[in-house]
Amino acid sequence: ITRWLEVFILNIAYLSLGSNISDGSKVLFHAYDELSRISRYSEISSIYLTNPVGFIQQPEFTNAVCKLYVDLDPFQLLKYSMQLQNNAGRKNSFQNGPRILDIDLISYSNVVLDTPLLKLPHPRMENRLFVLIPLMELDPLWVDPVSKKSISKLVDIAYRNVNSFKVKKMVVENNWW
Repeated sequence: ITRWLEVFILNIAYLSLGSNISDGSKVLFHAYDELSRISRYSEISSIYLTNPVGFIQQPEFTNAVCKLYVDLDPFQLLKYSMQLQNNAGRKNSFQNGPRILDIDLISYSNVVLDTPLLKLPHPRMENRLFVLIPLMELDPLWVDPVSKKSISKLVDIAYRNVNSFKVKKMVVENNWW
């Protein structure tokens, strides 16, 4: 009898999810459900309500971060997340404008990339508590591969630089399956 050993090399990817059009929690949970289909294992953070960044004359955002164990490369994952945004009806009216679904690839294992299409880790995550707080919830030991700062250090720095009281944790029932 021959036995086959199947080995999977999986990468840990963190993606931020955001929505401020429609029912944000439902939009995020649906996106997470779709993302979990391409993952061997997945988790989602708590849901947070945050004020918009940049263009502030719009509704609050509903935000979360999800953790995926994937065998896709970062560009394949980016393409998949862009398809999900398009399928949800995302229209890029203007930068930082209202969005039905916004998915950003925050981190992909310890990969550092700087291409016109994709920069890893996400270049603006350090100033965004709506990304850092749920990321720390999922992985309190995460370290930025560029700055070598721990997630707790990044959160501390962001609290000093950002209007931190604008990130509010929501209580959401997980009956979306």
